[in-house]
Amino acid sequence: MVPVAQWLEHCSVAAGTWVRFPSGTPDRAAVPGDRRASDEHFYMDKEYIKPAKPIILEDFYCYIKSQKNQVEIGDIQKKAKNDGYREQAHRHITILGGVTKRNLEKVLNSHSTKEKRKLIAGVKKLLHKFDWQFQSKKIYHVSKKGIFGEGKKIEKRQSYIRTIVMPDMKKFYIELNSILRAKLPVQFPHITLFTRGERKNPDYYGISIPSTTDFNRLCPRFIKSRI
Repeated sequence: MVPVAQWLEHCSVAAGTWVRFPSGTPDRAAVPGDRRASDEHFYMDKEYIKPAKPIILEDFYCYIKSQKNQVEIGDIQKKAKNDGYREQAHRHITILGGVTKRNLEKVLNSHSTKEKRKLIAGVKKLLHKFDWQFQSKKIYHVSKKGIFGEGKKIEKRQSYIRTIVMPDMKKFYIELNSILRAKLPVQFPHITLFTRGERKNPDYYGISIPSTTDFNRLCPRFIKSRI
């Protein structure tokens, strides 16, 4: 059992981090860095990160670039690469993508040209209203079987993703739906770390996760990681 004073002293060296434990007093929590301790006893949260500004393409796909040093991949890299996964070179956070992007296009196209331009300007202005800070959370393995992109054959894709907390995502969708008078679901905030698919030499093996409901359909499996 670790004395409270020693536990606090050990925590103080990790500047800019928070150490949490679900229940009990500090002397019941394991010392951070103790490999014998399970993830259920503690986990470390980094401070909120402020990423780059959103990028919106002509087809309304919108994302935020994420630098490699902004997201921890934990200790899964060796296993992922040994299992044939490819590290995601261009990490990003999708704001508008997949079926949500297509539904947005349908809503915009239902208006007159003049009104559509006005709505597009409103959406772009809204995207730059927020600072999109995020905080890394847990790593999950997800998988999906289906036809992706312009493919014609059923393919199984698998990914390791890092879930994140991004408060502005929900705020953005609340205001977006108000502007459009629509009911678009809130994008599931995450960053893809590693991907694997079955097509030969694809440019990208990602799995679209436009909502929490879609995430739950991907057989999510929590991956224990030290970070």
